[in-house]
Amino acid sequence: MRLAMKLSPSTTARHGSSPLAGRSGRRLAVPWRRSALPAVLVLCAACSSHGRSPTSTNPDIETPDASTETPDASTETPDASTGTPDGSTETPDGSNEPTDSEIFDDAIAHEFIIEISQEEWEGITQDMLDYAEEFPLELFYDGDGREYRTDNYRKADFIYRRSDGTEIKLTQVGIRSRGNESRRLPYQNGQYYKSHFKVKFDETFDLPADDTATEVLSKRRFAGLKALNFKWSRYNTWDSYANQSKINELFSYGLLGEIGVNAPRMSMGTLTFRIAGSEVDYGLYGIVEPVDKPFLKRRYGASDGDLYKCLYLELEGGPDLSEESLAGDHVGVKDVATNYRPIYDLKTNETTSDHSALKDFVHQLNTLEGQQFVDYMEANFDVDRFVRYLAMGIYISNLDDYRFLANNYYLFFDTQGKIEFIPYDFDISLGTNWHGEMEYEEFIDQDIFDTKNLTTNWGDDSPRPLVDKVLAVETYRERYVKYLQDYILPANELFLFSEYQAKFDQLFALYGDKTANDTMDPDPMGLAGYEQEYFFDKTKNVLDQLQLGYAGYEVE
Repeated sequence: MRLAMKLSPSTTARHGSSPLAGRSGRRLAVPWRRSALPAVLVLCAACSSHGRSPTSTNPDIETPDASTETPDASTETPDASTGTPDGSTETPDGSNEPTDSEIFDDAIAHEFIIEISQEEWEGITQDMLDYAEEFPLELFYDGDGREYRTDNYRKADFIYRRSDGTEIKLTQVGIRSRGNESRRLPYQNGQYYKSHFKVKFDETFDLPADDTATEVLSKRRFAGLKALNFKWSRYNTWDSYANQSKINELFSYGLLGEIGVNAPRMSMGTLTFRIAGSEVDYGLYGIVEPVDKPFLKRRYGASDGDLYKCLYLELEGGPDLSEESLAGDHVGVKDVATNYRPIYDLKTNETTSDHSALKDFVHQLNTLEGQQFVDYMEANFDVDRFVRYLAMGIYISNLDDYRFLANNYYLFFDTQGKIEFIPYDFDISLGTNWHGEMEYEEFIDQDIFDTKNLTTNWGDDSPRPLVDKVLAVETYRERYVKYLQDYILPANELFLFSEYQAKFDQLFALYGDKTANDTMDPDPMGLAGYEQEYFFDKTKNVLDQLQLGYAGYEVE
């Protein structure tokens, strides 16, 4: 038996993600319209796609037709005959291009190589140092307390090496460090350090706007993607509850994808920098899908609505969706040149939007009551998907999300559908510490209906109207409780330590001997010992709160 997650008919027709998948195919099934990449992509040998689509074995599950998710690539991908910006005349065999499902297939080994000159490599660090000198006042929880968040990209070549040894190469991509409070200098005094990176495939650098190469680069995609995020598991050196397994974020994203939440996809891979011809092994990284226009087109079929990245900032607070949180300059478009960073950061329609969609939603959310609130939410917001996220969120226990810290989510105002809540960033999840002064028991014993109780010792104590008002509606609350029960049923193969162990074993077989690296950050892959305890304790605690017995559940 599998868990029957029934989307509404309108949702099923528009969103092509299967709510659940078998363990062998734990990923979001997303079709990809094959089209020619520009000639700056070079295929070194022929090989086939490894992407697989999840399947359902339960006839009771409504599985949406994924064919409705095909993105409109015809306006974004130029003809490969245009020629490369660097003068190359090589053109790829489009039939062998990688797909996005291949890149995010965590059952196969992935290897990424960045070829970069010494000048451009050192430029990544220098850009960060220059930015910190220009904007010296920001204080952060992590790192060394300096403002390194420049978005300047450096030129490099990008190589994806498939598990069969064939390579796909893109020239002149952009690369920079990334992260909010976690951004680190990747190179200092001749030493290499782990850092998060972003690779941007459509970066045009300083090319003239009317240059043919500019048009080609601005529309370039790799596997249908505009960019890839590379994350390292930075909580593995100072914490007894560290994410030493390296899979907590990947497993969390997988859970959300299986229950129909439109979160990013993630796989793993090794990252090597080839700096002026010399290879520097950076070891194992998480490969994360960005939330951008291609993401929106794959999930919703269109990307013309307003997309906001909602991010907690230490000096400004969090985007808690109260009307007070919209005050001042908290809503806008990030300007790195002036270090302006709104907590509601518009990522699309930057020059045309008046933010009225966001402001109206926040106003209605905070002022409507009773049946008027329910009617508005049913007509304008994807409530069921949000309730699923809330229920699974209890088990994932991401202390850096909307419910706990008013952080790390997107809002998409889909002009052809409903307002969508898109969560991201789950490196703090599944028992991984960051508890501050909390004890383990307090972390486990969080109230399933009042999760803000964890903010009494640390964090943001502002309102959470989207959670509070949704769960105050009896119908939504009952659905939430039902999902809490369903997600821990062993037959549904979701929040179970046995599933986590199987995923770890699978990935350890691929990467367990590839974590040693040339940086100053040891990064071994293994289980810390708390993981099984966390799964069992969290399951028992929720069952206790729901006044259910342990029989039939995986608690030992």
